[in-house]
Amino acid sequence: MPPIHHFECARCHQNVTADRPQTVCRQCAGSLYVRYDLRPLAGTAARDAIAKSAYAVPWAGMWRYASVLPDVQPVTLGEGWTPMLASRRHPNVFLKEEGANPTGTFKARGLALAVTMARHYGFRKLAVPSAEMPLERWPPMQPRQALKRIFLCPATCLLRTTWKRLLTEQT
Repeated sequence: MPPIHHFECARCHQNVTADRPQTVCRQCAGSLYVRYDLRPLAGTAARDAIAKSAYAVPWAGMWRYASVLPDVQPVTLGEGWTPMLASRRHPNVFLKEEGANPTGTFKARGLALAVTMARHYGFRKLAVPSAEMPLERWPPMQPRQALKRIFLCPATCLLRTTWKRLLTEQT
């Protein structure tokens, strides 16, 4: 993967240097998107090279596509490569079965990449906002990195009581 070119603020579109880890825009506190120079990966030849390198990897997780993912040591449980299932109701429609991820959720890939990059940048804490139960997805990864977990959920979250109990047990 090409190195990170810069960060771009989702709110004010300010370009921010990528020479150090940053989480929010200093101008407006907007979220930062990572921007890569993907021009070398454009075109059919690059697509075929990416596919060829993916098939050469002996396991089927999302990191088999390392050529288009950050060049870092992954924290992974084997997320990805979930099956495409033909719809029984609609012809020519396929559904992605994300429950086949090791953690049983579509959020597994994103969380695996977030934890990987947090470890890569040396972060000691990682905040995970969600209205659901990310705690079910986090513990399997916990032994693989030394990150303190901070979970944020809205006041209306039905699982708030359960969260408080689990957070007390796990921190």
